[in-house]
Amino acid sequence: MIADVFRDALTGTSRRLLFTSAIPALVFSTVLLGITLEAATVAGAGAETAPGSGFGSGLGRAVATWSDRPASVRTVHAAGFVLAVTLLTALLAAHRVTLSRWAEGYWPGRPGRWLGARRASRHERARAELRGDVRAGSPDAYETLYLHYPLPGAPVLPTRLGNVLRGAEDYPRTRYGIDAVLVWPRLFPLLPAPFTGTFASSRARLDASLAAAALSVVFTVAAPVCTVAVGGSPWLAVVCLVIGALSALTGYRTALATAVVHGQQIRVAFDLYRGLLLDTARHGGRPPLPEAGPAERQQHQPPPAPAPDTLSSAAERELWEGLCGFWYRNIPIEARITAPRSGG
Repeated sequence: MIADVFRDALTGTSRRLLFTSAIPALVFSTVLLGITLEAATVAGAGAETAPGSGFGSGLGRAVATWSDRPASVRTVHAAGFVLAVTLLTALLAAHRVTLSRWAEGYWPGRPGRWLGARRASRHERARAELRGDVRAGSPDAYETLYLHYPLPGAPVLPTRLGNVLRGAEDYPRTRYGIDAVLVWPRLFPLLPAPFTGTFASSRARLDASLAAAALSVVFTVAAPVCTVAVGGSPWLAVVCLVIGALSALTGYRTALATAVVHGQQIRVAFDLYRGLLLDTARHGGRPPLPEAGPAERQQHQPPPAPAPDTLSSAAERELWEGLCGFWYRNIPIEARITAPRSGG
């Protein structure tokens, strides 16, 4: 597994793993190890500590002591640190979806459901207030409602990030009758490369922010505990707690801002490219036949699709509902699928 992680980190396809998991794991492990060594060395020195020596003196002595150790001991220590970082990287990568769902407010257990219901009620009241401001003619309220909440009729989630992503996922249903969770895996392979590159980049930034926030929460607990356990200064434990809490808050706010951009990209994908999926479904999942002469075209190709402006909103909604019903519940589609070849 260790070899696989580092081999992946060297390939072009794993830059996402490096950015979203490996770098946060390395920073977290390095800082936590440094804090622990600083606290342990200063506590071990005791009265021998020179007056006026500031933070970092204990870490400097620890590094000097480690440098004096035999090469075999240093190798074992370095290998252990690399192993810890690798395992933490693999853990973050494996639980990327779990971190996202926790940040969105899908909390398990009875306490999680109770807290989630209370938080969701709070967001429901906030959404209702925004709707009142929209009716009063406030453009800022409409923008906030559009970007940060699901449209009326859809349930809200306990967290701000969850509502941002829920609003983006609910957008195709309210506009076109599309079940985004069901349709997205079928639409994504058809998206053009420039768009998928931008989309993957925004998702990687979101995952990296969530990983940083999660590790900051762990640091908020682990660093003070390690500091006190090795006999370090209580003030150092308090500083670690404050820094960890501020880092977690910063990471979550960064994830929230990134989620707004990512949600907009989800909306744009359905607005511009949903016709590609309809066109592929019209050909039975096969790419269109190559251009041919009039006789061959008449023999092999289905009748030409209607012009984009001939497919009304109601007809498109009915078409999407039929496709989703067929894909999810195997409900037969009676009418032949015809759709524009463009995204409009």
